[in-house]
Amino acid sequence: MMSNISISTVDLYLTGSCNYKCEYCYGESDTSPHMTYDTLMNCLNFAEYICADTIELCGGEPLISPLFETAVLEARKKGFKVIVRTNGILLEQYMDLVAHNCEWVGVSLDGLAEINAKMRPSRQRLTIEEQFDIPIKNIKKLKQINPNIKIILATIATAENYDEILNLMDFVFNSNLPVDKWKIYQFIEDKFRSVVYSKKYALSSEKFLYLKTHMPETLPSGGKIIMQSADADGAGGNCLLVSHNGTIKILDEYYGKIGQDDYQSICSNLKTGSVIKYIQQNKKVTYV
Repeated sequence: MMSNISISTVDLYLTGSCNYKCEYCYGESDTSPHMTYDTLMNCLNFAEYICADTIELCGGEPLISPLFETAVLEARKKGFKVIVRTNGILLEQYMDLVAHNCEWVGVSLDGLAEINAKMRPSRQRLTIEEQFDIPIKNIKKLKQINPNIKIILATIATAENYDEILNLMDFVFNSNLPVDKWKIYQFIEDKFRSVVYSKKYALSSEKFLYLKTHMPETLPSGGKIIMQSADADGAGGNCLLVSHNGTIKILDEYYGKIGQDDYQSICSNLKTGSVIKYIQQNKKVTYV
């Protein structure tokens, strides 16, 4: 029996661990361990049940998870397209795996070298330049290995890097960085450290609108530049995110736990929830 809902993409939170310690982050959590193999397989089975066609791997930093390679290969074995969201630092060790098995790779950069390092302090012993140069190098290498792989650049617009985003735009355009889309998110106060440091990073709607009006609509590749404001419908809950232990909780609303609750009851909860239309809308805008 198949579900009575259809969601194209299921996001799997493989781990709460990260090699960065961004203050604005709402994705990293030291209290969330790695997803287990059993939970991973239950999640993939659930994704089949709801007729999803794509698995998005996120975190934390998903490449830190001991299950990262397994997650990619098991998802592909079941016929899913795979998307990976990463800071790009660890891609080198998984370069062939990602290049040959992923549809999209999202890489995060929040400015040129100095502001990017300020916004995204590393737990590793990396120089300011390395924190910027390594993701750039890995983006180019992915495209060299597989010209058909799609790259989406992700940037958080905050009060700390607002003045630098147009400089990053100049770099992206002048260097012909091979990215297919660029999505710029206005900072939102969600959970984890983003709540603690919200006053430091909050960016006014007026400033975000100014930034939006001064950004072109397309990249040199022809791909779109997408600006997502903090007050956009469903901005804080626009993906079907399954936590490391199988829990589905969106905008503080609990929908069930994969591996504990039956699929039909989870689907019924999702169908009556307010976020399902935003999930589909967000994925179409971002990846189509």
